[in-house]
Amino acid sequence: MFKVVNLIKSYFSFNLKATMEYRSAFISQLFAVFINNGTFLIFWYLILNRVGGNINGVYFNDIVMMWAIVATSFGFSEVFFGNSPRISSIIYKGELDVYILQPKPVLINLISSRMSVLGWGDIFYGFVIFFINFGLDYKKIILFIIFSITGTLVFTAFRVLIHSLTFFIGNNESLSTTLENIMITLGVYPSSIFRGPIMLLFYTIFPVFFMVYLPINLLNEFSIYKIIILLLGDFVFMVIAFSVFYFGLKKYESGNLIGSRM
Repeated sequence: MFKVVNLIKSYFSFNLKATMEYRSAFISQLFAVFINNGTFLIFWYLILNRVGGNINGVYFNDIVMMWAIVATSFGFSEVFFGNSPRISSIIYKGELDVYILQPKPVLINLISSRMSVLGWGDIFYGFVIFFINFGLDYKKIILFIIFSITGTLVFTAFRVLIHSLTFFIGNNESLSTTLENIMITLGVYPSSIFRGPIMLLFYTIFPVFFMVYLPINLLNEFSIYKIIILLLGDFVFMVIAFSVFYFGLKKYESGNLIGSRM
């Protein structure tokens, strides 16, 4: 575990230094993401005002918190595990050899080796709207940070799981991207608008319940029992994702590429 944390820390430090070489571009992209995300909250604010302030008991503050958790979790995933959206492409093109040959955990080495600059914009956005909504409520700040971390882990695990299908069905980069977008979209819509069998998707294929809905419920009404359910659900989903990846890795065929990483 210490080696894994140290590896992620080393990649983060290296990628951050590389990002800071172009500070103007970094700052402009950060604010571009902030403005883009902000337009959606304006949309929800206008909609809720027209329908009486809430949708089946979901108020604007709940929408804000959904966006805060989803944006921050997505941002952390992009910053610390920025190569996870490229797993399908790397597998299909036979570019996994470089990661396999290094004396490091293959999956962690793969997903943490890249950082997406846009992720910083989502992190910034998530924390700003959280503080606007709750102010300096230290209990909620601690819970928000915890839920952002658990959300990051389960969202990254979801990415690993769907991209690992490439080992079995061939290039599914387009399908994986579509499923990622569905996951994010479901995460920023209140659960009260969904009914029936579709709710099963939030507990199985799309772990939106553990990434967003349960954390929102815990922020409003804290419960040790629900915290245990959250952590257990996240752990099970991560184990499944890691297992599928390493099982698929046994089927991987080298691309016979010669490459190096510094």
